[in-house]
Amino acid sequence: MEPLRTVEDNVRGHGRKLRRVSLAAGVALVGYTLWAVALLWLLPDALDADLLARHFDLVVSDPAALGPVLKVLLTPAFALTGLQLLLPIAMLYRLGNRFDQPTPLNRRTAAAVRRLSHSIVISLIALPMLAGVLTGLAHVIAALDGVVVDTIRSGFDSIPHFLGGLGAGIGLPVVACTCLYSLAWRIRIGADASDDARSIV
Repeated sequence: MEPLRTVEDNVRGHGRKLRRVSLAAGVALVGYTLWAVALLWLLPDALDADLLARHFDLVVSDPAALGPVLKVLLTPAFALTGLQLLLPIAMLYRLGNRFDQPTPLNRRTAAAVRRLSHSIVISLIALPMLAGVLTGLAHVIAALDGVVVDTIRSGFDSIPHFLGGLGAGIGLPVVACTCLYSLAWRIRIGADASDDARSIV
């Protein structure tokens, strides 16, 4: 007869699955980011207006005219686009590591859940702002060379479309982060209660 799995066994099993999935996603994202950066320097002929618009939300009037200075500015902007997705995946991997411990529900796991929520906030606010600054500098330098570099702007042609985009872009991450912070608090409270019970015994 197979022994009954405890809650800790189930959490550890979930942690292993979480690690595998996040590792696969992280490797794919790193590969995509390296491909994006390599396009600028190693395969400039492969750059065209459609590819830049589709993958990087950039409008470039003449991709062949991108000079070294523009490439230096766009390289970290492209890398930040990949990092924006990779940072939460890396924190998810760390959370999987914390789950796959002999005592998975402890203060360190609560801290890992908080870090995952922090990474979502950073990925949605700080990294896009930094990438926007770099793209703005590229826009100014390109204008001096007669090349148009701009970002694609969302065409919200009605209030319902605007509210839908606002909900998906801000509302859903706020809900996700609130749930994660609440979960971290619950895990920490549970871990403290468990430590108190062990100290009494």
